[in-house]
Amino acid sequence: MPSVNMIAARRAEKKRLEKLVYITLLVIVGELALALAVVGFMTARVHADNSRIRQLDRDMARIQPTVDKIRKYEAEIRDLEPRLELLGSSRDRTMLWHSILQDMGRCMPEKTWLNSLATTVVSSTDSPSSGGKSSSTATINLSGASVSQQLVGETMLRLNECPEFEKVDLTYTQELASSRSSMGGDEQSPANARILQFQIAAKIRSNEPKKGGSSGHVTD
Repeated sequence: MPSVNMIAARRAEKKRLEKLVYITLLVIVGELALALAVVGFMTARVHADNSRIRQLDRDMARIQPTVDKIRKYEAEIRDLEPRLELLGSSRDRTMLWHSILQDMGRCMPEKTWLNSLATTVVSSTDSPSSGGKSSSTATINLSGASVSQQLVGETMLRLNECPEFEKVDLTYTQELASSRSSMGGDEQSPANARILQFQIAAKIRSNEPKKGGSSGHVTD
């Protein structure tokens, strides 16, 4: 009897070992299959990426001449920017003075004449807290003559309506005796007529000059 029991126990132990070996082999085979799948997937991805890189290289070689042209044009634009800025600034200043002269012509009432026009430019530097940028302020000094203080005041009111000016001040007026010729040849003016000599200071706006022609909203 004891020998029979030992044989049965050995058979059971053998089956258990065989089952354990079988399970171990299944695990190893599964891991190998998984490893092969991962390796195959990565190989396919690497191959696809290499193909994509080669395609991109071909595309880059094809568009490289266009890229070189674009870079050349960008360099030329950078070289032309100072000239373009100078041209734009000159154009804006020309149009500004065109507008100023047109509006000043409209601002002169009858029996009021301009004798001279002078421009004064004052440069100043901002405070360090604001960046220390330099700025300039231009003022036009208008000297002329009229027959009354009322017409001088009307001239100032019209100048104040011009968008190019931000401040118009009367510097002085002086009454003078004049001949008929100094009154513009008006035959109805008496020979001993009196006229007013005046000077007006008009400060030009410091903002960017407007583009285009005269605003034209100042009427006689």
